[in-house]
Amino acid sequence: MPRLQTARSDAHMAKWCMASLAVHLGMLALMLEFTVNRVKHTPPVSIDFTLGSSPRPEQLRGKSTPPVAAPKQPIAPQKLPAVAAQPTPRKQAQTQPESQPTPVVSQNAAPTPSAPLASRTVTENVSRQVSTNQGIPVVAAAPRTAQTSGGGMTPEKAQQRYLNEHFTYIRDLIVKRLSYPLVARRMGWSGRVVLVFIVAEDGSVRSIQVKESSGYPALDNSAMETVKSVAPFPRPPAAAEIVMPVQFQLR
Repeated sequence: MPRLQTARSDAHMAKWCMASLAVHLGMLALMLEFTVNRVKHTPPVSIDFTLGSSPRPEQLRGKSTPPVAAPKQPIAPQKLPAVAAQPTPRKQAQTQPESQPTPVVSQNAAPTPSAPLASRTVTENVSRQVSTNQGIPVVAAAPRTAQTSGGGMTPEKAQQRYLNEHFTYIRDLIVKRLSYPLVARRMGWSGRVVLVFIVAEDGSVRSIQVKESSGYPALDNSAMETVKSVAPFPRPPAAAEIVMPVQFQLR
């Protein structure tokens, strides 16, 4: 009998231990799921490319034509050597000693003592500039720090600028892949589409939507399909909600 009682008590203890272990494991799983969901639901950063001018596909494909420097080369006219104008002062120099030789000498002799004066003034100016230039870096650093500190660049604006600079490659990849629909070319359709899509941390694209339509479904669908074809993008620094304008314009 005592052996049966001890066996039953051991079985009850084992059941209680298993139940408590299951409860603790369940609580641990709930805590892990809560933390994972909390990390996943962090709001993405908003990147709005409508604030700046979006480049056209021709600009990114190397079709820019700036041959403005070429016509500036033949402008140099080499037919202007005024050699004939130089002998005129020589004739005056020859006539001057015949008429008034003495005043010319006195005027030429006067600047000779002014040469050391000029050198003295130059040396004095240089010494003054050197003495004043020694304090310039400190004085110039103050207004720069004042501009950076009080120039209106808040930490939020600095972060937004940093993120915009690190997400421009996504916009450039999309613009390079854009193709004008043939139907739109034939019909002469043009317009501006504004897309909103989320780029995850792994570079995948989620929830593409048209924020502003161009008025032509062919252009809107072409812009959305271009984003889908380019994805996945290289891994961005953070998940972001990108607002991007796409310009379709015929020339």
